[in-house]
Amino acid sequence: MCGGSSNRASQQAEANERERQSQIASSVAAINQAYNNPERSTQIAEYRDATQALLQQDLDREKESADRNARFAMARLGLSGGSADVDTNRSLSETYQRGVLDAVRQAQQAAAQLQSQDQQSRQNLIALAQSGVDATTSAQQAAESLRVNLANARSQVLPNATNQVFGGFAELYRNSQDQRGRADARRSGAGAGLYDDGFGAFGRGGGYWNMGG
Repeated sequence: MCGGSSNRASQQAEANERERQSQIASSVAAINQAYNNPERSTQIAEYRDATQALLQQDLDREKESADRNARFAMARLGLSGGSADVDTNRSLSETYQRGVLDAVRQAQQAAAQLQSQDQQSRQNLIALAQSGVDATTSAQQAAESLRVNLANARSQVLPNATNQVFGGFAELYRNSQDQRGRADARRSGAGAGLYDDGFGAFGRGGGYWNMGG
């Protein structure tokens, strides 16, 4: 009698374990189905392309501003059309091309980070499934996790992420403004004042704005 009872208990335990493993397999399959859905690959690709488009838009806006400031600077300094103007425009173009490549790189990295987050959340959900979460709940959790991951990724695309690409040209523009201020002060007949060529703090003979003239 005792042997028969023991056998029945052992058989029941084996049946329960088979059922548990079957439930785990179903839950894991539901999770993997959600994460392996081709639609997710499409969403990631669209996110990458949208990120690149946003960065490119910011870059184009910054390039337009840098071009405009460079034209003003060259005009103020009397260098329009000269070799310095040509060199500046070439440098602006090279900087822009580097910015384009960087925008592509940032977009690809953003997509890779989203994929990495998906894989991490997949593993977390599989661990929960192994603890007994049923397939229906696992599928719902997977769908919600995918939604949250994409929303978080979109929120992390920084506005004006390219606003330092042309930062090196800001000094040129500031210097041209300062030079213009010096010229305006001369024309206004400032005497021996701040910008005067006589004895002012910025005058000829070692003054801050002495350009060698």
